[in-house]
Amino acid sequence: MPPKTETYRRIRQRMRRTLNYGPKRMDTLTLPLSEMVVDYFDRCAPFDYLNLDFATRLSRDGCVDACTMLVAMVYIDRVRGMDRCFFEESDASELYLSALVVASKYLQDGGLDEFVYNDEWGVAASTSTKRVNELEVHLLNALTWNANVSESEFERSLESCERWIARHALRRNGFCTYNEVTALAQKTPLEEWRKLLETLAFACFACAAVYVASVVSVYTAVHVARTPAPPAFQSPPLLLPGENSTTPASPDDLDLLARSLLPPTPPDASCCLPLYDLVLRENATSLQDQRVVLRRHLHVPIALLSN
Repeated sequence: MPPKTETYRRIRQRMRRTLNYGPKRMDTLTLPLSEMVVDYFDRCAPFDYLNLDFATRLSRDGCVDACTMLVAMVYIDRVRGMDRCFFEESDASELYLSALVVASKYLQDGGLDEFVYNDEWGVAASTSTKRVNELEVHLLNALTWNANVSESEFERSLESCERWIARHALRRNGFCTYNEVTALAQKTPLEEWRKLLETLAFACFACAAVYVASVVSVYTAVHVARTPAPPAFQSPPLLLPGENSTTPASPDDLDLLARSLLPPTPPDASCCLPLYDLVLRENATSLQDQRVVLRRHLHVPIALLSN
C-alpha cells in the first residue's frame, strides 16, 4: 500500500469527489471509469476495440483502483506516442491487461496484501499465466523498460479523466454539479468552451422561440374570442306589387334601391340613368304612385338634368 502521506490523502479525497466514488471503497473502478477506458480505445485504436464487460470484470477481479488505472493509461498513451505500430497492431484487451500488470507492480510492493500476481491476472482475464508474462515483457520493451511516471504525467492523466467524466455526466443527466463545473473549467481548451457556449446559446434560443410562439398564440386566441361579431347587412325593404304595406317608402329609400339595381356606368359618360322622373317623385304620395315611379324608372331611362 502506498504511504499515507498528506499529498496521497489529498489525491484520494480529490478522486472521491471528481471520479464519482463518494463514500464507497476505492479498491475497484466505477462504471464511468471503465467506460472512459473503452472510449479511449474507440477513439485511438482504429482497428480494434475494448469490450466493456472485459474491462469491468478485470477491474473487479483484479482489484484495480483509480491510481493503478491512471498509471496504466499513462503507459498506454506513452506507447501510442513512442511506437505507433505496436499500439495499432496490439489487441486492445491484451494491451490494457499488460498496462494494468505493469502499473500494479509499479505502485505495489511484492508480498503485500494488495499485490496481484500474474496468475491472478490470468484468472481475471481468462488467459494463461504464460501469456500474461509475454504481454508484460512486450509492453516493457515498447516502453524501453522505463516504467517511471512523473508527477506531471499523473496530473495530466487525472485531469483528462476528470474532464471526461464531467462531460459524460453532463450528456447523461442534462445538468452539472459544482464538482463537474470545476473539472470542466480547469484547463479546458478554447474549442470545448466554444462548443459549450454554442450548445447553451442554441438551447436558450429554442426556449425563447417556443415561449414567444406560445404567448402570441394565446393572445391571438383571446383577442379573437373577445372580438364581437360584425352586424349583418340588411338591405332596405322593396315594395313589390301585391304586397300589403301601410307605410309608404320615402324618396331617399327609392333612390338608394334604384341605384343598387342599375348596372354601373363608365366614369366618363356624359349622361346617366335617372332614378325616377322628378315631377313624379314630387307627386308620389300614395303607395300606388311609388310603385309606378319605380316601374317607370326601371324601364324608361331619362337623362338627368344638370343643376
